[in-house]
Amino acid sequence: MGLAVFLFGLLSVPALAKQVKPAELVIECYVSPCELQADFDGDGKSDSALLVRNKRGERGIRFQLANEKVVVLGAGRDFGNGGKDFAWMDSWKIVNSSKTGPATLLVEKQESASALIAWKKNKFHWSQQGD
Repeated sequence: MGLAVFLFGLLSVPALAKQVKPAELVIECYVSPCELQADFDGDGKSDSALLVRNKRGERGIRFQLANEKVVVLGAGRDFGNGGKDFAWMDSWKIVNSSKTGPATLLVEKQESASALIAWKKNKFHWSQQGD
């Protein structure tokens, strides 16, 4: 757990334990930063997006919403054109973080494909931007 604290810097050991269930997913920093925080569901409260992988090595994003709801995209769960494994992703960032609605996440394979992940009608949606 010491290594995880070193990698995340801002997350404490108890916060890490709450973020990921070890039997299901593990934190994997395959892109920097490992975690992004914004209001992803538009409720006015800060949520967390954390890079993870499952036991089979499939990578994805685990959202921890302020209301305690957990949503996993990729990491063995099919999502949009991103599929079940986000191993292709080499960049991610928040591109729209307004005070009036949900933040939008840009995921991409630099110089190749990109997509926006946004919260609409109580779930995340994939919007392909280019490839």
